[in-house]
Amino acid sequence: MSHSLSTLPKPARILLWATLALYVAALPVSHAVAVRNVAFAGMLLITAFALLRYRTRPEFPLALPWGVYAAVALVSVIYAVDREYSWRNFIAEIGYGTLVFIFAATWGHNRPMLNGLIAITAMLNAASLMSLVVLYPIG
Repeated sequence: MSHSLSTLPKPARILLWATLALYVAALPVSHAVAVRNVAFAGMLLITAFALLRYRTRPEFPLALPWGVYAAVALVSVIYAVDREYSWRNFIAEIGYGTLVFIFAATWGHNRPMLNGLIAITAMLNAASLMSLVVLYPIG
């Protein structure tokens, strides 16, 4: 029996959106790798729990273009001068990016859940800007 992930209890949905928003907010910060990893692990665990609990499948729109993109990148890894470095970048850029896209597509397929992500992301960005103003006063 397949259920929608929107039927997950509200605290779990809020926790998922908070971890996704935290991940997105931490992306441009170069020294926030630990925060990104914790947020990513949280998204992975919550999504895996929900998919198993509700016996449903993750959403993956545009799978063919993503697959072509990954295949081209993988070919470039095979022919790279430094394969180990290129493989790490492949995992970091394409692997994590694809998984975050799947998380967002799986959880954001209906309007209320998408509005939740937008609201939490906006609040985190506003908090980040306010902390910058406090830490580095203008004038």
